[in-house]
Amino acid sequence: MRFLKNTVRLTQEHSEINQKLREVFLNLTVFLIKALVNYGFSLLAEPNGSLPSSEEWVCSGKRMASKGSGLSCFMRWVSIKQVEEFVMKLFISSDMEGTCGITHWDETDYDKGGRWYDYFREQMTREVAAACAGAREGGADDILVKDAHDSARNIIPTELPRGVRLGREWSGGLYSMVDGLQQGFDALAFTGYHSPAYANGNPLAHTMNTTIDEITINNVRTSEFLIFSYAAGSLGVPVIFLSGDAALCEFARGLIPGIMTVATNEGSGAAVVSIHPNDAAAYIKEGVCSAVKKFISDGMKTCVVPMPNSFEVSVRYSTHKKAFRNSLYPAARAIDEKTIGFSATDYREVLRFFKFVL
Repeated sequence: MRFLKNTVRLTQEHSEINQKLREVFLNLTVFLIKALVNYGFSLLAEPNGSLPSSEEWVCSGKRMASKGSGLSCFMRWVSIKQVEEFVMKLFISSDMEGTCGITHWDETDYDKGGRWYDYFREQMTREVAAACAGAREGGADDILVKDAHDSARNIIPTELPRGVRLGREWSGGLYSMVDGLQQGFDALAFTGYHSPAYANGNPLAHTMNTTIDEITINNVRTSEFLIFSYAAGSLGVPVIFLSGDAALCEFARGLIPGIMTVATNEGSGAAVVSIHPNDAAAYIKEGVCSAVKKFISDGMKTCVVPMPNSFEVSVRYSTHKKAFRNSLYPAARAIDEKTIGFSATDYREVLRFFKFVL
């Protein structure tokens, strides 16, 4: 009987010890949570010791909602700090034949002796500089501009905002007019782009060079904009902005829902009607700013060009001699005396094909 009583007493004491241990553990847990919350509040506090209101915060242009309190408020602070560490990298590819007011080939090339080249070089630069300023205002941290017209030595470097990087000349790589985009950029913008060869949207309409009558990809008449939007799509990079002639802007909005565009010119035959050059720069700045803000807010996933499963390409030349020679490219085929074809499932192979036959 005494043994049973001792056993009962020890069991009760053991239960009381377990209960006290649970209470100690619970109190310690509560203490740690409170300390964590207080630490979060101290980090969120204003210099005067007060806490921010439960309104929307804007952190360096990066929108972040912050409603509530306690541990959830602290966790939002952690998320905000992560967003603040995000560096938005924007790539801008700039061409000239879609620059505001341009209408003749001698306005595009110094070597052709065009007396208007210097003016349109400056306007091209102004439009690029406006895009850079808008990108900075929208929250872009790292901006690389690719001079993508002719010699790739057109943009006046000193007219760009400080801190912007400029790519000049041609490396010879696959990505050509967007060379460098493959190095980890978040978004792509185009300025000064133009309608494709065989189109009436621009007196200077062409695709890559003036020896090409027409290029198609999957039976779609193909511009430089489309070629390099597909290049961006193959890298998963959204195309968020385009400026250039009105016909190309209309095509772009059909291809990429959500893209922001600025039409600088409207072509008809050998003529254009353009907006004021100062308005073009102002609209470009505003458009790029809005596009970058939208990208930072929601990623603009609808601006990633959907990639076809396969690519059927045709290139029609102005002379039969080029078609005959380039039909010798591996896997290319002659379609007729002036046209060759090529098929691929990997878009990089399309870019490689273009590199050698255009």
